[in-house]
This record gives sequence, structure tokens and C-alpha cells, in this order.
Amino acid sequence: MRAFYEQVAGLETTFISTDGRAVCMRGTAAGFDLGICQVPVGRPTGIHHFGFVLATDDTVTKAEAALTRAGRKPPISVDNANKRAFFILSPDKAWVEFGVERGGGYVPLEDDDAAMRPFLV
Repeated sequence: MRAFYEQVAGLETTFISTDGRAVCMRGTAAGFDLGICQVPVGRPTGIHHFGFVLATDDTVTKAEAALTRAGRKPPISVDNANKRAFFILSPDKAWVEFGVERGGGYVPLEDDDAAMRPFLV
């Protein structure tokens, strides 16, 4: 999969986990545009999520709180050195991320639950 995005789309690999099961890639814009994670056997494959970049950590926190108050608490929330984000499931079952990159570098993924990896990059 990685070779396809490097050779066909011209993306550059910016991160590879030490076990090789997760990579982040980017085009010509800052940050990264695509993350690819190996999933455990039996888990669905394909597009895991797409995201929207919010302005600040505070914006993310306020949006998450507003959804929670409205009775739609996001089921996934991430707060690490790399990003602050939350995820909701769209009506067509695609995860949607709302977050901000912190620039703290990628976090080690090897110690995390494999099912959480796609949310952490």
C-alpha cells in the first residue's frame, strides 16, 4: 500500500512505526495527508477515517464539550504529544476526526492497543 502512494501519488513517507505497521505520508502541504496502519486479522480494512483541522486545542475541547452537552459524546478522544482530537462515527459508518496537530512528534504505537493505532496518528 505504501509503495502505491509513493510511486503513484508522489507522497513522501514522514513516519514509520518501529514495528512497520503504521506509516504517515504527506504531499506538498505541511503535516501529513495520509496514515496507513496494519489492522489485526478480522478487523475491517479500507478507509478508517478522514479529518478536519481545527484552529486550537481550545477549539477542539469546546467542540467536544458542545457535542457531549447535546447528548452526542464522541466515543474516541485523543490527547497526546502529537495531537488533540476527537472522533465521531458518521451515518455511513466512516470515522470523522476533528482535531489539531501539536507538533510534539509521533507517539510510540507499539505499546498501544492495535485497534487504537489509526486514531493516534
